[in-house]
Amino acid sequence: MGQRIGTIKSNNVQLVVWRNGDYFSFQIQKVYLDKREGQWKKSETIFGDELADVVTVCAKAMEWMKKKGIEIKSLDKQTQRASTTVEGILRSIGAVKEAR
Repeated sequence: MGQRIGTIKSNNVQLVVWRNGDYFSFQIQKVYLDKREGQWKKSETIFGDELADVVTVCAKAMEWMKKKGIEIKSLDKQTQRASTTVEGILRSIGAVKEAR
């Protein structure tokens, strides 16, 4: 997968940053304590109340990329619509507050 170069966290959700030569890749996972076994585990399953944390780690990753001068290709129209829809859903459940 390449070299792990960092982790961005928001509550139990983390985004792991990997470097693959000239490219970067990202892995979103949740870290939780398995109470039955008493051990920390990782999962790729995200629950609804954790979606705001996913948005947060992704936004932080994009900020990091911009600061490093890593090119972020412009969003196509379909991706922009999906982003707007997700933002609307998160606002409707109170996960994202309106900017004032």
